[in-house]
Amino acid sequence: MNPYLAFKNIAFTYQVTLCILSMGLFIAALEDLKSWSIFKPTGLLSWKVAKLSFKWRQKDLRQRFFNLVLQDDVFKCSIYLRAFSSLLLFIISLLNIISPTLICSVFFLNLLMNFRTPYGLDGSYQMTLVILFALSLGSLFGVDSPVSSMCLLFIAGELLTSYFIAGFNKLISPMWRTSSALNGIFSTRNYGHGFFFQLITRTQLLTTFLSWFVFLFEMLFFTVLFFHPMYTILFFTIGLLFHVFNAIFMGLNNFLFTFSAAYPALFYCVNYIHGI
Repeated sequence: MNPYLAFKNIAFTYQVTLCILSMGLFIAALEDLKSWSIFKPTGLLSWKVAKLSFKWRQKDLRQRFFNLVLQDDVFKCSIYLRAFSSLLLFIISLLNIISPTLICSVFFLNLLMNFRTPYGLDGSYQMTLVILFALSLGSLFGVDSPVSSMCLLFIAGELLTSYFIAGFNKLISPMWRTSSALNGIFSTRNYGHGFFFQLITRTQLLTTFLSWFVFLFEMLFFTVLFFHPMYTILFFTIGLLFHVFNAIFMGLNNFLFTFSAAYPALFYCVNYIHGI
């Protein structure tokens, strides 16, 4: 049996998506606990400072609610709960159990992070919320319902749109077309890598190739829709290698799990389009 045929089944697609995503969320929660100091009152993401970005009215019920759930002790408990619920979601997904209650709970626990970090979060977090929202909605209607099918198509559309916009923004950037963007990125403290930075600064041809490969890959990823599902595996292999590279050399671990978790939905979408 060809592996892509398994993704004709909505329940199986949900199961694989949840397994990949929940493992990534579990690791992300552990990373948040390890770097808890940034959430302390003297940290960059302290609630004392973060809450100033909200325009509260006097005696606003929302203010009371967020002051309660986002204060240090309660918020730290929510991270522990996020880690536990993500691990539980991973385990029950392996057992072919889909729990709408648990999926919704994981969604809301991750949503809290948005209010605690008003300076913005990266694309992996946004994609996480998209996937969790879609799976929550679909599971509430039942995995065999038309709504569940539409939710998977929605995830696939969001994945392709994210790639295309990222690639297009790089294409119109002179720094990416001249390959100087990569040198700048890998020279930074947060996203840089000493060995790889030295490698690309010595080999201009490699830098140019990688720069053009990245934005062309992102822009043209949507063409997977026009090929037979058996070729989808090739696109996904390139995509996985791309995200593994980013995880190793740039520390973008969350992107690896989050965007990989959207691939099963795209598998389902390609099968759907080709009537398989």
